Amino acid sequence: PYAALAAYYDLLIPDWEAAVRSAGEKLDRILRPLGVTSVLDCTCGTGIHSIGLAQKGYSVTGSDVSRPMLRKARQNAQRTGVAVRWLHADIRSLRAAVKDCFDAVITCGSSLLHLVSPRDLSEALESMFAVTREGGYILTVVASSEKSLKKIYPFMYKQIQLPDGVEVSFFTTTEYGEEAIFLNLFIVRTVSGNPKITHIPMRLRLVGQQELQDLLLKVGFVHVKSLSSSCSGTLTLLAEKT
Repeated sequence: PYAALAAYYDLLIPDWEAAVRSAGEKLDRILRPLGVTSVLDCTCGTGIHSIGLAQKGYSVTGSDVSRPMLRKARQNAQRTGVAVRWLHADIRSLRAAVKDCFDAVITCGSSLLHLVSPRDLSEALESMFAVTREGGYILTVVASSEKSLKKIYPFMYKQIQLPDGVEVSFFTTTEYGEEAIFLNLFIVRTVSGNPKITHIPMRLRLVGQQELQDLLLKVGFVHVKSLSSSCSGTLTLLAEKT
């Protein structure tokens, strides 16, 4: 679904540079005390977390299943002036594209919610385990409840005027089912008064803390630790590979 969204994704962030700095600072507070120097951001999107870590001096590789999002990430890194290696890879089969092992493998921004079956999630964690070095770490960040997910994907309307005179409007609707959440994003691009509508449907699945902890242990990680505060609205888990 991000192929059509890639060109506009960063426009939805009010202050992109501040978001990058904040992401880098938050991750640095977790990773630096662990002695981490190399990081794989395996759901990098347009590069917010990868670039934030690179600004902090980490050796960073960013991978994503969406080629358009990767192209945008490369452009963002060049514009920002940091060095990040970018790779096209599905989180469920990282070893096919990623030959190295890393001090830390991270997935942020609730990307794991796009894995809509327990099997997909298990494959993703097994894949992340394979590219984590012995003594290294995995860090996962996901929305922890419907309430927190609504904060990430509320009903939204935003209108942006681009420099070339093109007007772009975004709005979303969200439907909550028993096992899945259906997010509908609409992009209305108006050129010379003629609107073109793009509908991007997304299916998401909330992951509970117990399920994620159990899967991390099952694939081989140990010392699973929650870094979430009670009011954060996100589930942040850190685990080690020994």
